Amino acid sequence: MTAPMPNYTITKRVRGVWGKFSDWYGADIIAKHFGAIPPKEWCEEIDSIESREAMVRVLNDVRSKHPTFPPRFPEFELIVRRSKQPAAENTGPSMQERLSDFVLRHRSLSRGQLRGHTFLYRGNARSGDALQVTGIIVPADGDRPGYRVMVEDMQAESASVGQQ
Repeated sequence: MTAPMPNYTITKRVRGVWGKFSDWYGADIIAKHFGAIPPKEWCEEIDSIESREAMVRVLNDVRSKHPTFPPRFPEFELIVRRSKQPAAENTGPSMQERLSDFVLRHRSLSRGQLRGHTFLYRGNARSGDALQVTGIIVPADGDRPGYRVMVEDMQAESASVGQQ
């Protein structure tokens, strides 16, 4: 049985994003959570993304903040809303960059571990709270152990090195 035809337009852009989500999370998961056809509010939100560059930022944010399961609509809506805000003035490396550099300097990583890390976040995207990076998880790979490094650990270790 096929899904009924919607009474709204599903643009090429929406089909592209829905295809990406299906590739990342599995078409069966996307259909189970959202339906075989993109819901109207998703179509409207995706079509509201103003430029190709903004779309790239949105998809990068989705992939980094939701590596295993797709975002729910309020989470996606928040990511899109943030992509429309003016870029903050760059005052140095981001916390993700600082954590990554710290792990690279202090841990011996395999090639798989270099590609396969995940960041931990604190905050509630649904309520509009800003998500803050709290740590990084590097999974075990063969004989190489996994690591979980929190921002506090990095700051404490850096402070103790500075005192020596």
